[in-house]
Amino acid sequence: MIWSRTYGGTGDDVANSLIATSDGGYALAGSTFSFGSGEYQQVSGGIPENFWLVKTDAVGNMLWNQTYGGTGPDWANSLVATSDGGYALVGIWNYSEYPQTNGRSPYQADVWLVKTDTLGNMEWNRTYGGPGNDWATSLVATVDGGYAFAGYTNLDGNEMEFTDAWLVKTDAFGNIEWNRTYDQGPYDSFSSLVTTLDGGYALTGNEFWLVKTDALGNMEWNQTYGENTGPRSAHALVGTPDGGYAIAGIREWGNSGYKNIQYSSVSWLFKTNSSGGLEWDRTIGEIPASLNTAWSLVATTDRGYVMAGDPLVKINSNGFVDWSDSYRETRNMARSVVQTADGGYIIAGTANSDADFWLAKTDALGFSPGFPPTPGLSPTPTSSSWFIPLLLATATSIALVAVLLFIFKRKRVPHKRSLQQADV
Repeated sequence: MIWSRTYGGTGDDVANSLIATSDGGYALAGSTFSFGSGEYQQVSGGIPENFWLVKTDAVGNMLWNQTYGGTGPDWANSLVATSDGGYALVGIWNYSEYPQTNGRSPYQADVWLVKTDTLGNMEWNRTYGGPGNDWATSLVATVDGGYAFAGYTNLDGNEMEFTDAWLVKTDAFGNIEWNRTYDQGPYDSFSSLVTTLDGGYALTGNEFWLVKTDALGNMEWNQTYGENTGPRSAHALVGTPDGGYAIAGIREWGNSGYKNIQYSSVSWLFKTNSSGGLEWDRTIGEIPASLNTAWSLVATTDRGYVMAGDPLVKINSNGFVDWSDSYRETRNMARSVVQTADGGYIIAGTANSDADFWLAKTDALGFSPGFPPTPGLSPTPTSSSWFIPLLLATATSIALVAVLLFIFKRKRVPHKRSLQQADV
């Protein structure tokens, strides 16, 4: 079954994170300008936004929804299910902008972690950060019942926008057990976090920086990808069945903030081995013609990948595109994707035409109402590694033909000789 649903009110509502729930339904988290404290702020002319959590059944009918936050802007970036049947959400709390003075950052926000029960009622919440700008973009539940979140920090508030990448581990009640910062330049941040089989963590973020840590957050190794290609940023990370990693994000060209300069972006997918060594990479789109994005990534049961953004793209295990589905004509944007038991996909994001939460179920080929797939879209290879699968396939075909010819000749020659001997 395929379907498409929207949820929202008169304000802008943006879904950033999606999970499948144990009852066969779904939960979406993001921010709302339409409900909660945001509704009042919208009328009064302030800056509205609250965390918004929406629970649906298996076909997208809303069962309940809850908002969390105050009168300042708060938005949820990541959502996980908890072991007691509830939910945990992480994002930012009370984001503010001030005039810059004496080298201080003009931005200020804290990380906000919210724990709810099975119906979305808040059980507790915690804030983390200092006088500067602190963000969390990714959250995982840990095997000990606690949580880990990743993002960036400007803890002392000095130097406008200078940040360190940040990993924080908490117990089951949100109390910090440890936190680590990671620095390779002036603007470091993490956008995606996964737990690893050895109990550690893998993280990625700006400039396609991949960091592997032990269970206590100590860095074991790090790699960057796509050097000397211009601005680039990783948005999603998954572990792969072979112990490696896949990273999705974008490469940018131009600058959307300046007049008369064309802006373009392509989706970019990297596949690595367990030590971060690059196996292959692919770009989807063409500079300077494309405006592609990749916000979410899922490893599929056939060892391929689906990137969600615009377009929604299915890529096989060798990095070649199986199909692609774009929402650009309707201005919808997918921000999160999950594969379903029937081989299809659930995607969540924003219906930009209405600025509402958007949830859609597709079939195994990416078809959803109003969004037909485009088979056979070719990726743009960005390294010579694209040639390996083609070379192997060609060599295999040549070898097979040679074997068949050899067998054919072996069968023909003895038969011919036997006829000659009989004639004699």
